[in-house]
Formats: sequence, structure tokens, C-alpha cells
Amino acid sequence: MSSKIRILYTIPNFDTAGSGQVLLGIAKNLDPSIFEVHICCNHDRGEYFKKVVESGIKVHIGEFTAPLAPKLNLIPRVLKVARFFKKINPDIVHSFHWSSDFTEALAAKLAGAKWIYTKKNMSWGNKSWKIRSSLANGIVTINPFMKELYFPKKKQVKLVPCSVDQNRFKPGKRNDLIREELGFKSGDKLIICIAAVLEVKGIDKLIEAFEQLPDSNYKLILLGDKSSEYAEELILKVQDKQLDDRIKFLGKKSNVEDYLLASDLFVLPTRNIKRSEALGVALLEAMASGILAIGSDIYGIKFILQDFPELLYDPEDPKELATKIQDVLDLPEEKKSAIKTKFSKIIEERFSVEKEVQDHESFYKGILGKI
Repeated sequence: MSSKIRILYTIPNFDTAGSGQVLLGIAKNLDPSIFEVHICCNHDRGEYFKKVVESGIKVHIGEFTAPLAPKLNLIPRVLKVARFFKKINPDIVHSFHWSSDFTEALAAKLAGAKWIYTKKNMSWGNKSWKIRSSLANGIVTINPFMKELYFPKKKQVKLVPCSVDQNRFKPGKRNDLIREELGFKSGDKLIICIAAVLEVKGIDKLIEAFEQLPDSNYKLILLGDKSSEYAEELILKVQDKQLDDRIKFLGKKSNVEDYLLASDLFVLPTRNIKRSEALGVALLEAMASGILAIGSDIYGIKFILQDFPELLYDPEDPKELATKIQDVLDLPEEKKSAIKTKFSKIIEERFSVEKEVQDHESFYKGILGKI
């Protein structure tokens, strides 16, 4: 075994940059004199996978979980995954898999590795989550509510919120070129939401709120996957109401920082249903970019905006959201500047890459008893 601590990160894919971006941010910044890093995913598709390869980190393509059914021959399937892990020979397998699967934990233990996972969403309620958590040598949570809700008796639980790449997301001159490309005027009040167009993200509620805004100077851009039936229905509704000149579904964009700098206000309207928002990285990116932001009053978002209760609203109340949008955009410039300054300080103190990496390093050492 290497004298360094060998960490194997597992994640299903890099089709979208969300969790993959978080994982890579940690993996490539661990102290190379102490840690040897490997990544495993199911396939090599996805735009963000190219960035993983460019990082120089060793990537393994393979299955790191086993199907639960049929139960009669589950053990052979788990042993197959264990043999795959054994070839890599990690000290710790750190799972970024979103699901309640526990076969990965069994395989890691059979391979002689410690197994931990990052709880990335607010899903719970089935036995698999409890089994997965009981098998874990440690659990990383990204908001403080997870510990009290799901793991009140678990000892090895570490709060490590996701970070923001402040080299990429930072205040800058307003991007009027983007506004021109979208056909918007300099004086328009531009609202931005960065999220997949799914029901849980509350995009329909945001559009309902937008319709209640008082004049046509308000514009809305939506960045995120729009391939769902839900998205198609919303796009048709916007077209039918002849709002498509003011509401733009732009799909996934790799340069979201440019769109943030073109905007006046970021809104994260996630609802408290299904796999609800555990944190809200896009909200952090907006705050780091120096633009105003508001969000729905749910666990992950209210953790980020805990110092700004006035920027939270009921996710099921479009009327309150419409009022909140107007109130924030109509604030005096001095007040807006004060909020942005405080945003910057919060990002630096609580959500920096350096802090995230240091917290993971200490957690890994603790799991292995090396502190």
C-alpha cells in the first residue's frame, strides 16, 4: 500500500457539472504530499468529464454499485465490485452517489477500505438510507439540518458545505453584451435562475410570480437542462401567453458566470418536495459574483441565507415572491451595496475552496485514526 492516503471518489457520471464540479474541486486540491486521488464513474460521457481528464487525476470507468435484485445472487455481484475496488486498493472510498444504494459500502468493506458518503439531498424515509448510513464509517453533510434530521446518533458526521470557485465567480463589470444578445435593454431589470427545469426547482412558481410584476421592464432568463416534459410544458405556456420575448429558456450554459454578471437579481425557487435543495451551489455562485439574491425558505437555502431572513420567501407563494423581487430590486443603492459586501464576506469565511478541502483532509485523517 502506498505511504500516501489513497482516496477513491465515486460518482455515477459527469453529465452535469453540479456534483462533479464539487467533487473535482476537492479532489484536485487535496495535499498531494499526503493524498493520492482516484476517481471512478460509470462512463466517460458528459462535457464536464473532459475537465476531469484534464486535471490529471487517475480516472477509472466501471460499476461501483451492484443491482439489489435478484437477492439470491446479490453476494456474487457485490464481490465483483469488491474485486474492482481491490485493484485500485483505496484506503477510503468516498461516494458522491446521490442514491440510497448500500451495495457500494459492502463492496468497499470487503475490499478492506473505509467507506464514507456525502449526503447531497434531503431524501430519506426508506430502509436503504438507514442501512447505507449504518454501514458508513463517516458521513459528510452539506447543511446542518441533515445531522439532526437523519443522523442524530451517528458520531462520525462532518458538516462541510460546498464551496465556490472564487477565481471563476467574482464581482465584475456588468456584462451588457449578454443583454444585447438576448435583446434586452440596459435599463431592464434582469432576473436570473440557474437550475434544471424540473418541478422540484419551482420554475413554474417563479414564472407565476414573474407574471405579477408590474411592468415589461422585468426580464427573466432560465439557465439549466430543459429536456424534461415539465420544461416543454412551461415553454409552451410562456409562448401561449406571449411572454417568450421577456422569459428566455436558455438551456445549459458552460459560461454561467457571464450571465450572472449580466443580471440584477438571482432567484432560487426550489420547493420542499421530492429530492429538495440540500444547499444551492448556484446561489453561492451568484453571491460570489456580487449580485443580489433571494431564495425559498427551505433547509439548504436558509442555511446559506441565515443572516438574511428578509431574502427568504415561502416557495408555494408566487405572490410573496413577486413582492420580494420588487422590494429587493427597489432597495436604495447603498443598501444593495451593503448586502453584496456581506455576501462576499460570507463566501470567503464559510464557503471557500480552501476551507472545504481542509475540512475533508481532517475528516479523512480522523476516519483512519491519523489525527
